[in-house]
Amino acid sequence: MIKRSVAFLLGMGIFLGCYGCAAKSNGQTDVESVTPESESVTNVSETETVTEDESTEEATTEEPTYKKLVQGDFTLEWLVEDEFVRFKLRAPTTGWVALGIAPSSMMKDADFIMGYVEDGKVAISDEYGNSPTAHKPDTDLGGTDNVMDKSGWENDGVTQISFKIALSSGDSYDKVLEPGKAYKVLFAYGNGDDFTSYHKKKASAKIEAL
Repeated sequence: MIKRSVAFLLGMGIFLGCYGCAAKSNGQTDVESVTPESESVTNVSETETVTEDESTEEATTEEPTYKKLVQGDFTLEWLVEDEFVRFKLRAPTTGWVALGIAPSSMMKDADFIMGYVEDGKVAISDEYGNSPTAHKPDTDLGGTDNVMDKSGWENDGVTQISFKIALSSGDSYDKVLEPGKAYKVLFAYGNGDDFTSYHKKKASAKIEAL
């Protein structure tokens, strides 16, 4: 009887062991293995990217447009800027050049601006026609020199002076100028680098609209 019981238990052990092997061979496991999903981390940049408008045009600075008057050897250019007017005067000389504005009779009462370039330096004088055939510096007559932004050049036998004056300086030896108004102008040039030598050539013209 004891032998039978032992044999029975051994048989059950073998059966259970084989069942376990069969279960493992079928892919079954006793313990469920849980593999955590890997956490995906996305870094978000806090810096805002600003894209410039490609259609924005670069700011450009355009040269102002001067009006121009050519009379024989003389070229006069001018530009009204607010309460001022800029002038450029050039002529074929290595001496002085002069502009007279609004004379009453010949040279009388004209507002004269004379200038020359010597050794690369410009000299410009504010003068007044004190008679039909003469002029003097405003400062000699009790006025003031109101010419501003004086500059000039001399190249290949041509001299140019550039300057700015007020439309109304308040000086009795300067003219009160009005934009758009017509003015008679006088031109002259000489051979010397001074304000006293006699002119070599002269001319007159009319600015139709300042």
